[in-house]
Amino acid sequence: MFLQALKVILLCVALLTQDVFAKPVDRCGHQLQELIVPSLRHAVFERQKIMTALDDLDGSFYNVRLYVASNNPDNLDGEVTIGWVKIDIRSFLVFDVTRDPDHPERLKTSRSAVSRYVARCIDAPAHNTK
Repeated sequence: MFLQALKVILLCVALLTQDVFAKPVDRCGHQLQELIVPSLRHAVFERQKIMTALDDLDGSFYNVRLYVASNNPDNLDGEVTIGWVKIDIRSFLVFDVTRDPDHPERLKTSRSAVSRYVARCIDAPAHNTK
């Protein structure tokens, strides 16, 4: 009886903490998409279908992968990368490097919006893990 009660309590705690930790990630993912996708100039796909994912840090630039869902059986993860964007976390500028990485195209994004995104979704989680 005690073990069953303990299992129920642990399951409830796991479900509650999963929800608590999932919401900021979802919010940041949505914010990244709202920041980047509307400013793309050469979008081949419908903008509603383009998704974004923060990839990695390269100096003062965060790489953002642009992708769409794919139902192709050869594509195991169900996604196809369609481009790359870089966020400069020092100047709060965003660049599309899809067409020519050596000559990136500056996207028209609000510096204050980029700054807010960096503060809430990049800097804040990094400080919370220390």
